[in-house]
Amino acid sequence: MKKIYLLLFCNFWVFIIFAQSDFQFSQQSFMRIAFNPAVTGQNPNYHTLQAFSRVQWVGFDNAPITNFATFHTQINKYHLGLGLTYTFDKLGVETSNIVQANVSYHLNLGNDYILSFGISGGLYRKVIDINDIELEQPESNLFDNNIHNSPDFNAGIELSSPAISIGISSTHIAKDYMKGTNFQVPRHIYGYFRTKVFDINYSFAGFLTYSVNSAITKTQHEWNTTFFYKNMIYTGLSYRLKESFVIMAGVLVKDQFRFIYSYDILAAPISAYSSGSHEITLQYLIKKKNASIPSSPRYFD
Repeated sequence: MKKIYLLLFCNFWVFIIFAQSDFQFSQQSFMRIAFNPAVTGQNPNYHTLQAFSRVQWVGFDNAPITNFATFHTQINKYHLGLGLTYTFDKLGVETSNIVQANVSYHLNLGNDYILSFGISGGLYRKVIDINDIELEQPESNLFDNNIHNSPDFNAGIELSSPAISIGISSTHIAKDYMKGTNFQVPRHIYGYFRTKVFDINYSFAGFLTYSVNSAITKTQHEWNTTFFYKNMIYTGLSYRLKESFVIMAGVLVKDQFRFIYSYDILAAPISAYSSGSHEITLQYLIKKKNASIPSSPRYFD
């Protein structure tokens, strides 16, 4: 029986390493700050509070759960963005907590174009709980220390305007890009390109987005269409290559409170065992005193 437990544990651990090495977001356009610190404080007229929760692969025991929260703002006089982020991620026997401070600089290029640079740094704490797992040899030193703390850093750049955004960033930049370990998530590279395809009197607008997330063991491609009605009601559809379709809907209330929900319809073989994944984003925008009215709306911020 102990051998069966050990075999199941090893198989599950291989599943963890190869299935998902970094956090996954279906609402990437609205959650760019989670993987690109250049977005920190990008909206100069508001302080931003944002919370996110993802329940992945519903139907599996110990399936991934990710929670993310952030507060960020811009010191307008110096064009500096400052923020704090917290990420909680649980997958099977492992639990991760990440706390980071973000700093960014926003350069106004004119014609509504902004070039942003950002870095973030903090602590990555991972805990592996093997209390409920029977090992072949209880005295085994498979995990001499099941708690690991390490510094963690992200960096990124984004060129944005109301009509187009181009960004590239790296998470876990101090880690090895070639491989991960039980306690070390490998470095990931994110890239995205978004363009407005139509805008009718700022009442009805549509965007196309391509994004890529890559580590050496896995590269993920995603295409998205998002439609806005008066920047108050929006819906979208995404396709994640060989993995899932995503449907999304959201609403912005009184230019302050944003609610977004998305559902992943799995397209991979795993769909026979899971009913999909759910995501919710809540955002509260606190308007600054003497905030200016933008010449054209920035739909995703």
